Amino acid sequence: MENWQRHETWSGAPQGGVLSPLLSNVMLHEFDRYMEETWGANQPTERGHAAKNPAYNRVNLKVNRLSHRIAGETDQEKRATMLQHLHTLQEERKRTASRKPAKRLTCIRYADDWVILLYEYSKDEARAMKATIAEWLKTTLKLTLSTEKTLITHWTDRVTFLGFEPTRGSSLTTTAPDVPPGSSFLMIQRNESNTQWRN
Repeated sequence: MENWQRHETWSGAPQGGVLSPLLSNVMLHEFDRYMEETWGANQPTERGHAAKNPAYNRVNLKVNRLSHRIAGETDQEKRATMLQHLHTLQEERKRTASRKPAKRLTCIRYADDWVILLYEYSKDEARAMKATIAEWLKTTLKLTLSTEKTLITHWTDRVTFLGFEPTRGSSLTTTAPDVPPGSSFLMIQRNESNTQWRN
């Protein structure tokens, strides 16, 4: 409809139409399956003790044992030496990752808007993934990935997705990012305009 005049459309779904999100979900369900089966998206991660880094556990155990020994030490010279060693161990613990480094990805989609959260991936790997996904969408679903609306960014750069800001450390939140060291990137596809479905 334009200027209160109805015009026939030969392709696509009208922007803001009630049918557009439904068609997106039907069509992009295959994309969800592709991400899960091919890329291993949305897989459960190790939790608790199994997810801990053994190197971190060793340093942490040394820190705890030395702290208990210091508490019971009465000789001031020995205590000073032990405190200095404790400080060195605490610095080493700060530099050691507490969790095992593991590549994983989470894919979140709402109608034709989606975000892929990449953990422990480099920017080059994110670019390669974007190219592979674009090719799959083109050949399998006959959809084109918009280069203007699809971006790859680091976790430290705040990006709004469906009114939320994806950050490291939680799924979707509106708080400031808590980014530990390491390379992790976001790949976001935002479709503010009409999705063109091609036959």
